[in-house]
Amino acid sequence: MARRAQKSSEDQIARDWRNVALLPLSNAQIKQIAIREGVDDPDSLLADIRQRNAEEFVRRPQDLIELCADWRLHHRIRSHRDQVASNVAVKLKPREGGREKVALSADKASEGARRLALAATLSRKLTLRHSAEADRESDPTDAPLDPSSILHDWTQDERTTLLERSLFGFASYGRVRFHHRSVIEYLAAEHLLALYARGMPIRPIKRILFTTTAQGDDVVKPSLRPVAAWIALRDDAIFDEVLRREPDVLLNFGDPESLSSAQRQRALRAYVKRHSAGGWRGLRVPSIQLHRFAASDLGPEVKRLWEGGIDNPEIREILLNLIGLGKLEDCADIAYGIATDGNAPEGERLDALDALIHLGDSRLAAISTSLADVSTLWPSRLTRVILLRLFPANLSVALSEMESAPQT
Repeated sequence: MARRAQKSSEDQIARDWRNVALLPLSNAQIKQIAIREGVDDPDSLLADIRQRNAEEFVRRPQDLIELCADWRLHHRIRSHRDQVASNVAVKLKPREGGREKVALSADKASEGARRLALAATLSRKLTLRHSAEADRESDPTDAPLDPSSILHDWTQDERTTLLERSLFGFASYGRVRFHHRSVIEYLAAEHLLALYARGMPIRPIKRILFTTTAQGDDVVKPSLRPVAAWIALRDDAIFDEVLRREPDVLLNFGDPESLSSAQRQRALRAYVKRHSAGGWRGLRVPSIQLHRFAASDLGPEVKRLWEGGIDNPEIREILLNLIGLGKLEDCADIAYGIATDGNAPEGERLDALDALIHLGDSRLAAISTSLADVSTLWPSRLTRVILLRLFPANLSVALSEMESAPQT
């Protein structure tokens, strides 16, 4: 009986646990935080965020705070690469009002951070030893990276000073870690580029980044794909090698916005060529990367690729998304044709409609009317979803009520 009572008590304790998470910031909260962070014209910041379709990427407080710091200096939303570089520079500065063990110049702090980032990437260890407390963990497979073995030419006080700057955050007893994964990847790439600039041949760098599988496929090493993407922005030889092996890397990692127009077109062409044949295969370009990759100068390339024939529905979805995100006016007919094609898959028709909405296409009014007049073209389930997409900007209240009324 006592055991049963004890078990009941334990079950009750277990049920008392709750998982909680922050809700995304609303536009009003974004504006409020921007004002508190010293942004003089928060309305301009919000307008730039909307112009770049970047609302979903500033919904977390820390992301917004970092964006505000960059905005105060430049009064515009810059490329992801520029923002990461600025963020690293700011977080490597001495703490305000803090008393550090030794003075550490900006150049030396940057070099130390780059060396640690490359070592962390190659060893796949994300935590760094900060004090003897880190040795309390008995599992050798979970041992942190020891900065003294990487920065062996530094004094202990210099290493401690670096690890106590805000680029690093608390991980566990006696351990710290880089505050963001993208910072590790960016700094690791920067250190390889620095070594190359100092005379290191390109061949060892390629050996670090690339490999050939047992099946004979030339690939980018999976753990180094983000690093390769960052380097490809600055080195043509690495760009060409990544393009040949895995063009997906150029879309999925790094900062596609910082690719040149010609590079962006070549990357898209290679990506579509590799995946356009056949059916679904689990492809996915992260939404934020697709936003960065999209640009108006992709119009002719997207049109040519679409007209060449694409079987894979995932690639068709990506191209339709690019038409909207990049505001590719010369591809509007493609989107309209799919949106009004009764034989096209419903998901693809919705993607095409979203592209037309992004473009502000004048034919949206005709589509709204068609929902009521040509019901055979619009299945009821699809119609309900489209109503939500079009209302209120592209659909009047009267027409919305007529279209949503039950049909006899």
